[in-house]
Amino acid sequence: GRINHTVGTLLVLQKENLPMDQEINLKELLSSVIGEQQVEGFQIDFDVQEVRITGNRDILYRMSENLIRNALESGSGLPVHLRISGKHLEDRYKLSFADNGAGIEDLDSIYQPFFTTKNYGIGLGLMVVRDAVSRHRGEIECHSSKGSGTEFVVYFPGRILS
Repeated sequence: GRINHTVGTLLVLQKENLPMDQEINLKELLSSVIGEQQVEGFQIDFDVQEVRITGNRDILYRMSENLIRNALESGSGLPVHLRISGKHLEDRYKLSFADNGAGIEDLDSIYQPFFTTKNYGIGLGLMVVRDAVSRHRGEIECHSSKGSGTEFVVYFPGRILS
């Protein structure tokens, strides 16, 4: 449940010495995360180009899990449509999670510990996401407007092998 998830998340943040040299098939990893998030009324479009990322599987798994769960919870009980897309750009890889949920008003606060809004129960999740991105030397952007959904875009650096 929620509490175990948060405790597990804190433990990950404390384990500084996690191996960062694993070869991860990102498409495969995302598929397995999606497989665990099958909820009625939650539709996921999945269009991700094959890519291998060097890093830590557990950290990337938790990052993806948090972004998918945020999307799932963004609909305030209404059906949510999430589009996960990934593609190679010239020197990096772009991974996007775009939902049609309620949107986020206070974008400046989303990475604060335990930040949450009534309809966006993020808590620690985005701290974990940002931690995961920085450990993989990536960048993250969030685009959102109230009432018209949210998109998180993660860019991983160009040391990625196709």
